[in-house]
Amino acid sequence: MARVRGNRWTNWAGNQTASPIAFERPSSDADVAAIVHQARERGRTVKAVGTGHSFTSTALTTGHLVRMDRLRRVADVDRDCLVAERGRLC
Repeated sequence: MARVRGNRWTNWAGNQTASPIAFERPSSDADVAAIVHQARERGRTVKAVGTGHSFTSTALTTGHLVRMDRLRRVADVDRDCLVAERGRLC
């Protein structure tokens, strides 16, 4: 399991670390949308992270690091556009 200490995130193995501007733990798709919107307005990136069980730098960011552990279901997906349903985006 990944660890968060202060403003530092470390994967379970301890070989990858990041210091994101913000740690986010959304509990709804509306929360995720708000995080992405806020980051976009400020020119920041957003990266989602699971349990930190990777040896690669996939989760590393200086932007918003989003932990998905409070999300409990898969959103509806528009299979034609391959995006979560929120109206036609493509």
